[in-house]
Amino acid sequence: MAVTNYLRNWFQNRRQNARPAKTAFDFYSIGYPKTGNTWTRILLGSYVRSLHNLPELPLFDPVEMAELKSRGYDGPTGIFTHQPLEWSDQDSGELTFQNVIAPFLEQKVILLVRHPLDTLVSSFMHWKHRSTPQYSGTLRDFVSDPVFGLDKLLRFYQLWADHHTAVGSFLCARYEDTHRDTTGQLSRLVAFLEERVDENAIRDAVSFSSFENLKGLEASGTRLVYKSSGFHAFGDGDRSNPDAFHIRNGKVAGYRTELPPEIIADLEERVQAEMPQIYGYT
Repeated sequence: MAVTNYLRNWFQNRRQNARPAKTAFDFYSIGYPKTGNTWTRILLGSYVRSLHNLPELPLFDPVEMAELKSRGYDGPTGIFTHQPLEWSDQDSGELTFQNVIAPFLEQKVILLVRHPLDTLVSSFMHWKHRSTPQYSGTLRDFVSDPVFGLDKLLRFYQLWADHHTAVGSFLCARYEDTHRDTTGQLSRLVAFLEERVDENAIRDAVSFSSFENLKGLEASGTRLVYKSSGFHAFGDGDRSNPDAFHIRNGKVAGYRTELPPEIIADLEERVQAEMPQIYGYT
C-alpha cells in the first residue's frame, strides 16, 4: 500500500502526541491498538470521576491530567500510549528494548493485551473503514503485512514478556479477563494504582462502560475528545457502516468468523508457538 506524504505527517503527529510527557505520571498504560485501550480509559476514568466527584469524564490525557492537578485533584494520574508503534513503514525489526521498554524503566506500567488474531481483525476494520487514507488490501494481506500484521504484534509482546520485570512495577491486563469479569478486573487495576477500592464507584463505572452503553454513546454522536491532540475517542467513522464503529462488537474469539477459514489454523499455530506464555494464549 502506497504511503502518501499526508499519511506520513499524520503518523508523525500521532506519534509525538502518544509519547509520554516529561512530566511524571503515576502510571503508563501501554498496549497495541485494539486491545481495549479506549475501554480501559473510560472504565478507569468513570471510576475516578465517581470517586473524586469530577465534573467531566477523565480520559487520562497529558493536558487533562495537568489541568486536574492544578485544580487540586489528588487521584491517580496517567496516560495511555502505544509507544513506540507507528504505521507508516515501521516493521518488527525496528522494535527494540531501547524504544519499547527503556522509556518506562522506572514507571508503573499497565500492559494491555488481547488475543493477537482478534486484535488484528479489529485493527483491519479500523484501517479499512475508519482511516483516511484506507488500507487497500484484504484481511489476509493485513495479517501478513510487515507494518500492520502478526510479526510486529508478536515482537512487541515478546519484548514485554522478556523485560517486564525491568520496569518499576507491572500489571498485565487481558481484554478477555475484563470482558469476563469487568468488576474484578477494574478492582484489580484500582488496587494496582494504590487507589481506594469503592464498591459503589466500581459498580457505576462498570455500568457506564458496558459495551451496550458505549455503543449507544458512539451511535448518538457523543464526542469524547483528547485535549492534547483534539482527536475523538470514538473517531468519526461512517455511522451507516457497522464495521466503521470504534465500538464494533467486543467479541472474544470473533476472529474465527472474520478471518478466511483456510488461514486460521496456521495463524493459531503461530500464536501458540510465538506468543509468550505469560499472556495466557498458549
